[in-house]
Amino acid sequence: MTSTARRGFTMIELLMVISIIAVLSSMIVMVAMGLGGDAKKKKTGVIIATIRKGIELTIAGRGGSVSPTEHPFAGSRSTRFPFVRAFDGSPVSTSGLAFRGVDLSQIDSGAAGINQVLADDDVFNDPRVPMLFGAKREVMGILGATQKLVTKYLQLPKPGPSALTATNIYGKTVKVVTDSTGVTSGPFDEAHFPNATNPTDTQDGEGDFGLAYDNKRALDYIFGASGAGAELSSLKALASAPDMDPATPDEKRFKYPILGAGGSGIDSFTPPSLARNIEGTTTPDTSTAARVYTNAATDSSPQISSFWKPGFIKHGTGGGPVYKEYRLPGLAVYDAWGHEILYSISQKGGVRLISAGADGVLKFNPGSNHDLDTLLITPKPLTTTPQGDDMDGAKDNVAQEVEDI
Repeated sequence: MTSTARRGFTMIELLMVISIIAVLSSMIVMVAMGLGGDAKKKKTGVIIATIRKGIELTIAGRGGSVSPTEHPFAGSRSTRFPFVRAFDGSPVSTSGLAFRGVDLSQIDSGAAGINQVLADDDVFNDPRVPMLFGAKREVMGILGATQKLVTKYLQLPKPGPSALTATNIYGKTVKVVTDSTGVTSGPFDEAHFPNATNPTDTQDGEGDFGLAYDNKRALDYIFGASGAGAELSSLKALASAPDMDPATPDEKRFKYPILGAGGSGIDSFTPPSLARNIEGTTTPDTSTAARVYTNAATDSSPQISSFWKPGFIKHGTGGGPVYKEYRLPGLAVYDAWGHEILYSISQKGGVRLISAGADGVLKFNPGSNHDLDTLLITPKPLTTTPQGDDMDGAKDNVAQEVEDI
């Protein structure tokens, strides 16, 4: 009876097998990641199409239009986040009463407060918020109700047939805005333009006006007749922070208001002191009102990052950069990556919906160093290309009816 010796694997053979398995595993992971990203992009496309269908059916059925509201980071209420003028990079005022309703070409170049006019082509210039950095104000709307912590401006009237002429900022003599006394140079204030502020001073003093809770009623109105709200819920595109809707328990973690100093720059995260009530009640609340909310209870919370990630903003008072994931106040619409979907009306009058895509930015991706190197306050023309290791962040945006961001 003969016996055969059991032959084992050599070390080289084992290493070859391990290498092959490693290569195959890497390929599978890469394919899976690609499929995941593609699936989220397709899902976001479905979400955007559903939103658009709901808006268009509401417009057709009820008449009128569905106006966007201001994004908390692009709001008109003082203190505002920094923007720069598109034509020369000069700063837009972050304090004082904001002015809207007219184009810069319709303002006397010497008018008091001209830098408080908010133009559609102003460019967002706060590197603490990479998602919006470098994008134009005109695309920074969202679906929802007016939030008085975000919005406060004076609506200037357009020049009439008999309006006086003056030299505008472009050096041209044109008809310009005049106040109630016929003056072209201002000051533009409530005394000279009575009953033109939005919201009114009376509404500012009402504790149940302009709260985050109003977003749900606004979205119910927009989507209620079309059934789009139910579709968006099934797509998990609706979330609420602070959570008032038991249908979205996974979003209850976004309950901490982002207040206080937010790193370098203007302290725009702190909301103004306004009378308000606890959401859904008549009980006054002066401690939790916020423009955005986070899942980080404190600056030392484990739910923060030392570097930027998609969906995060720079905020913190500790020793070093602190980045926190955020959500908009109240019920809002998000894409498949959890980033808010922007809504605006294009210059051609069409519905414009934009998702920042997988990288979570509209214009400039911070790159491998997780920090924005691009500077917007530069000599003319304003910088429109990435600098340093920043990359083009617009390539993966998912948009409909977009012209230029």
